[in-house]
Amino acid sequence: MRNTGGKYFRAKDNEGLKNIYSEIDKLEKTRVEVTALKRYNEKFFPIALAALFFLLLEILLRHTLFRTFP
Repeated sequence: MRNTGGKYFRAKDNEGLKNIYSEIDKLEKTRVEVTALKRYNEKFFPIALAALFFLLLEILLRHTLFRTFP
């Protein structure tokens, strides 16, 4: 901890925890700003439509063209 200047906190009771939180609140606060936003495009919808189309085609062909007679 000497190298980095880090601190170790250990609370044994509620009062100790309150003291720790107040000491942490006094530490330097740095604002973090997000400068890059990412826009994502979903690629699931066209694949789901194709799967639905082929499922319906399979059901249609099973009951018409590829129908088997018992």
